[in-house]
Amino acid sequence: MIRGIERKREMRESKEFKTLAAKSSPRRSAWSFVKFESGGPCKKGETAAKTGCTPASGEGTKKESGETGDTQSKLDKLEKETRDSMRDMPTDHPDFDKTATKMQKIAEAKIVDKIKSGETQEAKAMAEEAGLEYREVLEDAEKAAKEGVDIMEDLLGFPKEDRAEIKSDKKKEEAAGEEEESAKDLLHKIEGVKEMFADKGWDVEEAEISESYDGQGFLVDIDGEEWSVYPDRNTADRVAVDSTKELLEEDPEGTMQNEQLRQFVSWSDTDARVHANDLADSDLEAAKDNGEIDEDDPDAEDKFISERYEEHYNGIKKDPREYFVEELGFYSDDEFFKQYPDSIDYQDAAEYIVRNDGAAATISGYDGEEVESGNSLWYRTN
Repeated sequence: MIRGIERKREMRESKEFKTLAAKSSPRRSAWSFVKFESGGPCKKGETAAKTGCTPASGEGTKKESGETGDTQSKLDKLEKETRDSMRDMPTDHPDFDKTATKMQKIAEAKIVDKIKSGETQEAKAMAEEAGLEYREVLEDAEKAAKEGVDIMEDLLGFPKEDRAEIKSDKKKEEAAGEEEESAKDLLHKIEGVKEMFADKGWDVEEAEISESYDGQGFLVDIDGEEWSVYPDRNTADRVAVDSTKELLEEDPEGTMQNEQLRQFVSWSDTDARVHANDLADSDLEAAKDNGEIDEDDPDAEDKFISERYEEHYNGIKKDPREYFVEELGFYSDDEFFKQYPDSIDYQDAAEYIVRNDGAAATISGYDGEEVESGNSLWYRTN
């Protein structure tokens, strides 16, 4: 649709008319309502299209050229109805901004209608009077036409929500077809895929092929079997690591109970600094209580804090579990992981699992096995 329609508008109100706040952008000035007298007759030089006044005929549908246009008539009528509905509407009314947007769409539609009828100069004049950039209105109209959007239908035809839904469904169907075709083509470009189909006696035309959920490979459904296929070892391992990491994160308590994974403890630099600072403060208080620090010597306190902080920080960064459990003796292993359940580095732990158990242990939900064909790696999932 035409640019600016959905733009958030800040409004201001005067006694006689309402107008959009001026923008600083040099590309388009703000559209504003035309000042008019309610139900007043048209004065010399005024038209219903320009000012909303009422012509002597009372119809308000006559074009500047003297011809009567059905579209302009409908737009004029819609403009008047919209303006009337907004006349006494306070600026903080929930429908105020939406109604102002509709007024701008009507103004743009009238300009586009003039353009379509070849009345370029009239269209330019209307754009200037409405505070719109003629060039932008023209560009946006052309863009809308290419996208299959008719701004007249938006205002005068069936609800655009219905059209949008129909267009959306159509695009989804087209995209689905393109995705399936593309997935087949891409899959068969992987070395070893054709050989796998031949070895299994599969007919490629009977296979349902789509992109995998992780976006890194393909899903193949054929003869009641479902397979996840990846183009190479690095991709399969990466997918397996990501999936394993998610599983570990979903069960932190179970993860920390695994003795093999307790070696992968890591704290962020922020956590290390916070704990080191707390420990250094505790050490200072203990030193004061024991008379080890002269409380009247601030330099001695600063030096003590600095030294203790560095010692704690370095110990925590090296290995938090070892430092708190073995060096400081604050906790047992179980107590440490109960106190700090998120201490395990899930990424390192996941890489360790995949490195030792293989990608199939995570990817294959059927037998935990991997079938290698050329560069391609296959994992049955049902």
